[in-house]
This record gives sequence, C-alpha cells and structure tokens, in this order.
Amino acid sequence: MHQFYDQLQKQSLIDLTKRAKGGILIYPALWLVISLSYQLHIWSPLFFYSNAIILFCIFASRICHLIVFNSQSEYTVSKMRWWLVVTILFAGLHWGIMTTIILFQWNSSSVQYIWIIVTMSLSIGGAVVLSISNKIRVLYPLFLLIPGIFVLILGGSSDQLILALSGIISLVYIHGATRVINADYWEGLKSRCLAEERAEKMENLSHTDQLTQLKNRMYFD
Repeated sequence: MHQFYDQLQKQSLIDLTKRAKGGILIYPALWLVISLSYQLHIWSPLFFYSNAIILFCIFASRICHLIVFNSQSEYTVSKMRWWLVVTILFAGLHWGIMTTIILFQWNSSSVQYIWIIVTMSLSIGGAVVLSISNKIRVLYPLFLLIPGIFVLILGGSSDQLILALSGIISLVYIHGATRVINADYWEGLKSRCLAEERAEKMENLSHTDQLTQLKNRMYFD
C-alpha cells in the first residue's frame, strides 16, 4: 500500500510539473507587455523594477525546478512538490498584491480594467490546469482575486461593486469546477496505477514456475 501511494505521488508530481511548464514565462511576459504599454516604468520606476526583479526570481526558481526535475539524478518527491507548489502560490500572491497597488494608484487609468481581465484569466486558467494539487486549486485563485476584490469593495462605486461581485462569483465557480476536475484526475490515476500494477503481477506470474518459483522458458525467450 505504501509503495502504491508513493507511485501515485510521483506520477502526480510528473503530471503537475508538465502542466505547470506552460506558465513559467506567463508572469514576466504579461508584466512587461502591460507595464511597458501603459508606461508604468516612467510613472513609477521603483514599482516597475522591483516587481520585475521579483518576477524574474520566480521565473528563475521555476527554471531551476524544471532542470532538477528533468535531470537523471534522484530527487525527493515531497520536496520537489513543495518547491513547485510554494513557487506557484507565491507568484499568485505577488500578482494579487500588485493588483491591489495598481487599483489604488491608477484609479483613473484603463490599465485597471486590463489588469482585472488578465488577473481573472490567470486565476481561472491556472486553477483549472493545475487542479491536480488541492492547495493550488483552492489557494491560487484566492491569492490572485481576493486582494483586488477587497479594493474594489472599498472603492464603493457601482462599477467597482459589480466587478467585485463578478470576482466572488468566479471564485465560487472555480472552486466547484476544479473540485470535480481534481476528483476525476485522482480517480483516473488510481485506476491507471492499479492496472499497471496488476499487469506487472500477471507478467511475473507468467514468467515464473509455480512449483519451483524459478523463471520458466517464457522468461528466457
């Protein structure tokens, strides 16, 4: 049973790492496109460069994780999973904090609406794709959206309240959808691992003489 659990954890780490690979560049790329398009580096150089450095560090951590994962050396599944999950959640939290600052500082700029659309897309896409992990599927959209929802509610205007309500509804939908996806994934993974384990046992039985427990002719053929 313990070996079967370890097999599940290792395969889920492999699947999670492969799914997360596409998001390695997404944060710095979006940051550069939005900030340079709206000249945030001119309006607030400190804000621009400090966030660029943080996003680069997140990017570097993800690249290092991928290098270690793809190497032939042995790694501890629990540590690799912790490394990946913490990095992804930190990226979501950092983006949520940036959302708070942008909604406060650029109250009259259209960058607000662009940023909200991008943040909503990240929360939905990331939570669905990475729903293998319960921690990511629950915490990632919360870290991205809750800071912005809080700011919009404090703003008090009708448009801001509508956006905040839309964010809350999206969080409820994301939670329900990802829970179903997570359950389907783990059920399928367990079935696949059980089928592989049974196939291996059947192969061993067909290659072993039941009386002497020695390898038979089929094994040597």
